[in-house]
Amino acid sequence: MKKVIFSLIAFVLMAGPLLSQEEEVIEEVVEMLKPTPAGITADLVIQNYIAAIGGEKKMLKMKSLTMYAHTTIQGTELMFTFHRMDPGKYYMEMGTADMTYQKQICDGEKAKIVAMGNETEITGSDLEAVKYEGAINKELRYKELGVTYKLLGVEELNGKDAYFMEFTIPGGSIQNEYFDIESALKVRTTSTISAPEGDFMSIIDYSNYKAVKGVLFPFAIKQSVAGQEIDLTVSSIILNKVDASVFEIK
Repeated sequence: MKKVIFSLIAFVLMAGPLLSQEEEVIEEVVEMLKPTPAGITADLVIQNYIAAIGGEKKMLKMKSLTMYAHTTIQGTELMFTFHRMDPGKYYMEMGTADMTYQKQICDGEKAKIVAMGNETEITGSDLEAVKYEGAINKELRYKELGVTYKLLGVEELNGKDAYFMEFTIPGGSIQNEYFDIESALKVRTTSTISAPEGDFMSIIDYSNYKAVKGVLFPFAIKQSVAGQEIDLTVSSIILNKVDASVFEIK
């Protein structure tokens, strides 16, 4: 399998560190946006999203989350495991049935990447970003987590209008989120990924939302980077069953 495929998967699916959004890209998108309807605010879009996925009461029952997913690239099936737990604990593992290609572990204070027997410490703004990735119920805690956001307008996606919002997350990186006006669900995330091969625009589309203990999660995630598309199928999501020892950094 080509090295670039591994690099793109690693950077896209790690979701958090090593992200940077160029201002020129945002400005180009904003110029094409439709105006926001009167009375619609950024806070209202987030509130509607929270209600659409199940509501605050059900979300607050989540203390940890495990997600298993898989995809096939160039005939090889790749499997992914994600664990999240507050405060800021995160674990991601990527590999095949026979081999683990990469792990990313954060115990809430420090973090590292393990790839092909080599370990790399995650520090600085990248550490803050990966700690944020481990947070549960981010939408209920943006202020506490140090996230700022604003509603920039409306953009048409696949024939349907969506609210276009800009989020600045811990570590200073920017992510753009799209929320379908009709369903209020999140349907897309865009960002710029800074990788050894260069900077790439990442587009992540979410669909096939299903309820897990009353909370909706996307079970189909399509990721496009530099002309490569990755269709990630979520096999299962398990709530409140994570063994905290998985986050230990030895």
